[in-house]
Amino acid sequence: VIADVAVLKTLSQENISCGMAEVIKSAFIRDKNLVELLEKSENFENDVEEFIIRSMKVKKEVVEIDEFEKFERMMLNFGHTLGHSIEKLMNFTGISHGQAVAIGMSLITCLR
Repeated sequence: VIADVAVLKTLSQENISCGMAEVIKSAFIRDKNLVELLEKSENFENDVEEFIIRSMKVKKEVVEIDEFEKFERMMLNFGHTLGHSIEKLMNFTGISHGQAVAIGMSLITCLR
């Protein structure tokens, strides 16, 4: 996997937010310290590389444990069930996948 943080400078704030939803998902499902880092971060540009590395590490660990999505890998779908429903409801227009998943994560955590 290649992650070039310089590419982030070419993205809109909306796309950055969608990517951060993925980082937040990773933090919630498997990295309590990343949750704390996100809460304490005062400068996105200074911390973004660490956010990406840790998020990728979470995904790598989960996939290595459960290559064929028998159990643990399902955690990577956090927010996706409701997110996919939202995308369908919106007829796949007006909302990005990242936005829909972020809303799905928010809704599912509110239900707990």
